[in-house]
Amino acid sequence: MLRTTIFSRWLCVLLLMLSFCASAETVHVYAKRNLNGEVSILSDSTIETLTTYSSPIAATVNGHIFTGWTLENTQDFDPRDHYGRAKESVDVKIYEETVLIANYLPNTLDSDNDGIPDGWEMYWFGNLDNGAEGDVDEDGYNNLVEWSLGMNPHMSNRSIRRGIVSSSGNVVAYNPDRIHTLTIRSEPEGVLFATSSEFVRAGTIKTTASYNYLNTKFAYWMVDGVRQADGRGRAKDSVSFTMPEADMEVVAVCITDPTERKIAYWYGEDVTMDSDTDGDGYSLITEFALGTNPLMPNRILRRGIVSSTGDVVQYNPDCISKYTIRSEPDGVLFDTKFDYAKKGTVITTPSYSPSNSRFAYWTINGVRQSDSRGRALDSVKYTMQMEEVEIIAVCIDDTTNRKVAYWYDNDQTLDSDTDGDGYSLAVELALGTNPLLAERKLLRGIVSASGVTKELNLQVYEQAQGALIGDQYSELFTSPIAGNGGTSATFGDGSQIWPVVADVNSDGKWDIVVCWGEDKVNVEGEVRRVVYLNVGSAGNPEFVEGKNVSIPPSVDLAMNSTDKLAALTLDVEPINALSATTNGATLLVSDTEGRIWYYEWNGEDIPRAERVAEGDALAGVGTGNGYTLQHKVWGGSYAGFANGLTLAAVDWEDDGDLDCICGTAEGKLMLLRNPKVGRPTNLKALAGVDNVLLTWDPNQQSRIRGYKVYRGKGNGEEGSGYVALVPGEPNVSLMYTTALPRYRDFPGSSNPNLSYKVSSVSRFYTAGNSTPTITESPATEAVSAQLGTVKFFWNDVVCKLGGNAEVMLSIENSMNFNVEGKTQVVSYDSTYLKPIKVVSSGLTEGVSFTESIADGKWTINLINGILLAGSGKFFTLVFEALKEGETMVGDAKVTIMKVESSDPTVVPPWSLGDMNGDGRLSKEDAQILAQLKQSHKENWTQQELRAGDFNGNGKLDNADFKALKEMLKDLGVYGGGK
Repeated sequence: MLRTTIFSRWLCVLLLMLSFCASAETVHVYAKRNLNGEVSILSDSTIETLTTYSSPIAATVNGHIFTGWTLENTQDFDPRDHYGRAKESVDVKIYEETVLIANYLPNTLDSDNDGIPDGWEMYWFGNLDNGAEGDVDEDGYNNLVEWSLGMNPHMSNRSIRRGIVSSSGNVVAYNPDRIHTLTIRSEPEGVLFATSSEFVRAGTIKTTASYNYLNTKFAYWMVDGVRQADGRGRAKDSVSFTMPEADMEVVAVCITDPTERKIAYWYGEDVTMDSDTDGDGYSLITEFALGTNPLMPNRILRRGIVSSTGDVVQYNPDCISKYTIRSEPDGVLFDTKFDYAKKGTVITTPSYSPSNSRFAYWTINGVRQSDSRGRALDSVKYTMQMEEVEIIAVCIDDTTNRKVAYWYDNDQTLDSDTDGDGYSLAVELALGTNPLLAERKLLRGIVSASGVTKELNLQVYEQAQGALIGDQYSELFTSPIAGNGGTSATFGDGSQIWPVVADVNSDGKWDIVVCWGEDKVNVEGEVRRVVYLNVGSAGNPEFVEGKNVSIPPSVDLAMNSTDKLAALTLDVEPINALSATTNGATLLVSDTEGRIWYYEWNGEDIPRAERVAEGDALAGVGTGNGYTLQHKVWGGSYAGFANGLTLAAVDWEDDGDLDCICGTAEGKLMLLRNPKVGRPTNLKALAGVDNVLLTWDPNQQSRIRGYKVYRGKGNGEEGSGYVALVPGEPNVSLMYTTALPRYRDFPGSSNPNLSYKVSSVSRFYTAGNSTPTITESPATEAVSAQLGTVKFFWNDVVCKLGGNAEVMLSIENSMNFNVEGKTQVVSYDSTYLKPIKVVSSGLTEGVSFTESIADGKWTINLINGILLAGSGKFFTLVFEALKEGETMVGDAKVTIMKVESSDPTVVPPWSLGDMNGDGRLSKEDAQILAQLKQSHKENWTQQELRAGDFNGNGKLDNADFKALKEMLKDLGVYGGGK
């Protein structure tokens, strides 16, 4: 029963306005093996609740017979197929931690003395009732004969059906999944690689490793004894093939003698060294010496371009071939597309279904693409080779014929029953069930079958280990998965703690209060605590430890107390509950066994009555529970997950998902983070002459598959008219890029004022679905860019007196910037600085310029040349530091300090490389830079940039880290003993 005031107040003070949370959780599922009473663990998997788990395939064990799977839990479970025999793999719907056991009996055990092993009878029948004389399939062979000949006692030995070939003889071939052996080896064995042998389904596309005859002993590949070569006879460095309905052997033939190997690579047959097979006047020995192609007439070989003496010039140094994607008939599903792509590029088609389009199946170069059971693939992927490829979506107008073609790669009549479940093909198509999978029952719209589930959602919650505290990365959180309990922070002398999430300093951002003590009451002195104030940004929290922070009375330090549960009727008994937290829509409750129970609000807040108490208007809730249990393993918890779990709900990444900070009985904090959505942050737009370079911090959640980029007009206010962009195809929506978190836009617009947003796209599979679920996160805040503007900026510098001050002039976006005729005049104070030289950067190494110095001005005249595309250093102006003090160069502040030390590792504080400002270059500086560049801060301090921005692009990145490490190596800090 829900009551009025206590719980309503509790919901109000949390200050967490979350609206979305996943209802599934991850649990352990154990698969065990029982060998006549001896039990061992086969696997320990994690899987989401409310989904289906597929067990491992029961392996063969010497001296034993597999008799079937059993389940320790009490839920419904069917370990046998529609023939009654034991399934080698079983499916179980998961609600909590589950144990499956594969049972085996000794192959010599015959407890009923009927001449047949008990294990054989248990496997085929599930009991010992049929005896030696039984003949279930009525084929004239009793069970004793069926066992002795290795036949199937459920199937009359006179038929061929669905890939199962049975006969009245001694051989039974049973391979319904069309699995065959693929062997890949070198000849002689082991010369290039170790021999591998694996089982592969027919229709699977496999590709070998690539080898070069020039630097290995490789000569050519053979597939089932056939040499693999291109159209001119040259051996392929790598081969791709489709697994046939038979065993296959792929061999890399190796030859030790270099000349013989080259001949075999180019021709595959004996050719004399004085022959001229391409008729270009160069003998084979000359072609080999020059490194030219002996199969193509050569006139000139210059920088990889081969020109011919005939009418045809062949130039394809990048291994580019044409591909075509079309529907048949043309244009029925989409416009025909053709393009060129490099070898190794993966081409992916759109996805279609015969239920809502005319699509029947895909073909690649005429070969129908299907799964192991023959069903057409909705979408196909193809890895480009050095040859043209045509991918066709075959369309059929007639609905029935289309669906038959989708399910089968051969002709089928509508009265056929290929899966033997008693439903004809016509009935299966009408019901929308799988005609290749035997249906056993249809209950509440859920089809239960004897097949196996091919894909599962195995996503677990992410356990963060640290956060930025005072500009330093700190292992604030413990993680059972990472095993960092010995190094993570400990509070309260290792005693029980509880976290509170609230806005302590009223700055609009949530903070963390870690509490411990005897009583959970907000009275000074009775509750000890540590306060972490959030100084980060939305989606990227960062903290400083608050000293002497006063907790306002509005913050309830006992907000996660189980006293709040007294008004609720829940599955978990209050006496067993340790802590509770909520965001209104969801409720989390921890128990004494170390689990977290997850409830969702069910809307049953039956009639509300308004009442006034102590001047506050509170909504009184009538009878009714209001919360429904979804599972008892939220965040990956299970029995023994942690001791004394206390909870505080939080939206750590500002992505709408419910996350949770937990305290433990050992004084540790844990962060359980929901990885489902994942919002990008820190979007920046760097305007250029005719383009805008967008960069953002990626969200590290594992389900993210890419990002959607939106362009709008103006400053991003209402009416900006955003459209989604695709690389190379502006203004096309509902697509996303899977590249790194950067995107260069060429608007081609007369309107120079633009705005941009970016969202992330998650993709994951759920059980029984061949099409992934796509989820798009909320977009970032809009950023503006003015096309045609190119921003230059200076960096501040700290240097030694008498040393060099290297002042960098940097550019944000150099693409298509015309340097010709440009002049840069730099003012400086000659009492502090003496000009030495101008140093080009990687961007300007192809730019020619002149310079002149007069009257405290350094003039750089750009003449011509190519400015490479990028951002960062444009030029570096090197001065000699003449006098202590501060001066200006352009917009850069130069600080000159006197350092009384000849040790090169002693430097002015916060000079280049000194990340901690201690005036000494050390390994610690590299560690700090490594942490800062990964911290996803929106902005770095001037001190951090001065010390760490080696490449001058205004941020800390991998290039800076590499440059710092090189500097430290030169000084002997790395590998030099200092």
